[in-house]
Amino acid sequence: MFISRQQRQSVFTRSIALIMLVVSLVGLGNIPRVGFGAVPKPVPTPTPAPVGLCNDYYSCTLMPQILKTSDYLLRNKNAQGITPDSRAIKPYSEYIRLNIVTQAGGYLNLYEATGNSIYLQEAQSRLAYMANSMQLGALSGGPFDGMMGYVFLQGGQDLNNAYFKSKGIQIANECLGFPWLTLDPGLMCDMALSKAYQVTGDVKYRDKLRISVAETVDRQYTVGATNGGFPHWSQNAGPSANYTAWMIAEMYMTRTGDPTNPDLDTSILKSRPFLRSLVQPDGTIVAYPGEPDGVGSSTYSVTAAALHGLGEDVLAQRLLNYLFTKQFTGADSGSYPDGFVAPLGYWTVTSPSVLRTSLIFWDLTSIAASRKAAQCTIGAVTLCTITQTNCSSAFVQVNSCTKNYAGTDVCLNGRPTKCTNPDMVTFVPTQCTTPPGTVIEGQACNNWGTYAGIKKCVGANCTACIYNADSPPTPTCLDVEIP
Repeated sequence: MFISRQQRQSVFTRSIALIMLVVSLVGLGNIPRVGFGAVPKPVPTPTPAPVGLCNDYYSCTLMPQILKTSDYLLRNKNAQGITPDSRAIKPYSEYIRLNIVTQAGGYLNLYEATGNSIYLQEAQSRLAYMANSMQLGALSGGPFDGMMGYVFLQGGQDLNNAYFKSKGIQIANECLGFPWLTLDPGLMCDMALSKAYQVTGDVKYRDKLRISVAETVDRQYTVGATNGGFPHWSQNAGPSANYTAWMIAEMYMTRTGDPTNPDLDTSILKSRPFLRSLVQPDGTIVAYPGEPDGVGSSTYSVTAAALHGLGEDVLAQRLLNYLFTKQFTGADSGSYPDGFVAPLGYWTVTSPSVLRTSLIFWDLTSIAASRKAAQCTIGAVTLCTITQTNCSSAFVQVNSCTKNYAGTDVCLNGRPTKCTNPDMVTFVPTQCTTPPGTVIEGQACNNWGTYAGIKKCVGANCTACIYNADSPPTPTCLDVEIP
């Protein structure tokens, strides 16, 4: 069929008009075109991320505060590689322990939390200062030295430094010879002993610390508002907020080297009611009659660390937020006073305390390091049944894994407990007997002897006698043999 040029032009014109009509009807006139007739799909505009929003308190609030305190310590560091307190704190061993050991431990924790080798170098300079000071009175000759031993061994591990390890082992060996270890001083030695056990694998360190821990945990209050608290080591006037929190923090550190200790998990879990009771709605801490030194600024940081390990983050953060409001600003930014109401002695409330700032630094970095090393979600609790395949060390010790008791698996400071039930663990006073020649803390009877002690029990299943924690046990020697 023949189509003229005029006809073809007419068809083309009508086609273009039809296309334009369709376009106008469907409303595509405002859609961008790519090439002739191409209409791409609209691309959704991405929603911009909120600027400065961070939901993790420990990354967004705690870590910047830690770094501010680190900057303060670095700004005020002297030529010997330490940040000294300007006060003449006596005895010298306490100055080293509370001021320099805490800085070294804090920087080791910060290295473990971040992997930044700068912090390892800062720890090394302080460890070297500690080692050089050992012949100048840095050691007390008592169990308080265990804190230094622990940090030496931690530094020896992180730095792979045999010299620092040897200094820690030296102190751990001294702890082996102390006749009676309990409460806070005992746990300081236990920290060193657990690290020595972790480093060497020698069970003599583990066995000694387990005796010490057993002598400590039955001193924990179990009645009323004081449930879960501990007294100050030198008096029994009542529970101490500071010393309870400090002891729980020491138990966390001891537990890293002796994770199957039969007494640590139960005692830590039993501390929860007391630690919770300390925190007021405004973030302040209740002072109990058993506070011989008052409630210092570092009481806030160590209590927060203790609560954090139990998963009590709301209360821990409340304490930390209050503490951070007391931090100095300006040239002293990152530092803290001794306390907020000075009760006695060396306390300052209007000027920075390097000693107290160092303690707070150690506490805060311990939280960061525990989160980095966590093997489970800190504070997570799972219902379980205590069986032979899922049984905590406390129940293993008294052969109570086959009774299908109800319990919980708890992630304590990043390490699981296995199935346990701390409410079932009790301590029962008893009279212990010893066969002839048995040495009890350096004392022995020619014949059978007795001494006051306690037994740890789950139901009717109990351990052998444990020393009386109120004083070093003194056996009463008997004239006749007990069959």
